[in-house]
Amino acid sequence: MTFTVKSEEGNVEKLSIDEFVETREGSLIRFRHEAAQGARLFRIVGKRQGTELHLSLISEKQKHERVMGWSDVTLLPEARRLLMKKQGLKLGTEYTFEQLFPETLSFGDVKVTVGPLTEVDVLGEKMKLTETRETIYLQGRTLEYIVYREASTRPRKIIAPSMFMEMVSCSEAYAMTPLDEN
Repeated sequence: MTFTVKSEEGNVEKLSIDEFVETREGSLIRFRHEAAQGARLFRIVGKRQGTELHLSLISEKQKHERVMGWSDVTLLPEARRLLMKKQGLKLGTEYTFEQLFPETLSFGDVKVTVGPLTEVDVLGEKMKLTETRETIYLQGRTLEYIVYREASTRPRKIIAPSMFMEMVSCSEAYAMTPLDEN
């Protein structure tokens, strides 16, 4: 994801890349997180070995190695998707799971609550989508997301009020269109 942040010094381009390799059952094999701001690059690479997560933290000219404990109850994207498909999108369904947040190397709990089918505007198109509320408890903070999902559980629109951010699922061609053409 690339985004621009307006600051007193002007616009600052930021790049964030997350890559996860998991088994079909959702078990972690390895992951990579990269963040760049201008010429500065920070990379975390993790590889699971049994109940341990072996990490390399790389920035500029430094590299640090670290080992963390790992449990199969911790979820990443594929395991989250599988759990949501298993739980379904029935109104009132609630469940909680532990997730690894690679950008902070922290574990946090995520609570999902399935809400009603709602008409939502996605890039000018009105769609009937299921609202899910996801509450993340991470490092003493609480973050709330409202995610509108298709019946397949695929997210189409995500609203993160605490970060003043809204994301939509769209084609690459649409995403790359200059702003004045959309």
